[in-house]
Amino acid sequence: METVTTQVSIPMLLGNSTGGANEVTVRGATLQECLDDLVRTYPMLGSHLFECDGGLRRHVLILYNNQNTRWFDTLDFPIHAGDRITILQAVSGG
Repeated sequence: METVTTQVSIPMLLGNSTGGANEVTVRGATLQECLDDLVRTYPMLGSHLFECDGGLRRHVLILYNNQNTRWFDTLDFPIHAGDRITILQAVSGG
């Protein structure tokens, strides 16, 4: 598989984990590799996005080309030039 660069949109709530950037570039051949590169480049994001066992936190959504990845069987599928990854974090209050 070919490694490509992909844009990731980061919510403002997590901007402190990316030095204030709301969009970053990652590299990978699969969606999983891109997410691994994201956390490797911005380690503080790891605890906000993933549980200790590696699973995605319940209040976090990762969209791949506007498709919710929670419905995917695996994140190990090829990424293509021009694909977009968007991270959304649920916010609640009371």
